[in-house]
Amino acid sequence: MSDRLEVLEERVRRLEEEVAALKGAAPSPAEGRLAGDEVPMLRRARQKQPAITAAAKEAWAAMGISGEPIPAEELQERIRNSPGWDPNDNWASRTITEEREE
Repeated sequence: MSDRLEVLEERVRRLEEEVAALKGAAPSPAEGRLAGDEVPMLRRARQKQPAITAAAKEAWAAMGISGEPIPAEELQERIRNSPGWDPNDNWASRTITEEREE
């Protein structure tokens, strides 16, 4: 029985050594690299992102959009409080209301 236990302990020791060696051989993530950098589509998208951001800012400025975005709830409240706003004027709202009444 003790011979069998010694054999098993030796096998466990060798396995632990192999695991340690494999962990040491595993390539560590390079400094400054992002996940997905090895995927060509993601790499190209990241390279183009500054140009896309600049174009979006330019388009927003041309449309007169500035400042930080507001939460959806605040936008809905502004719409409800705007003068002359009537939810029944909107075809979609009117149709939904009609469907609910049926």
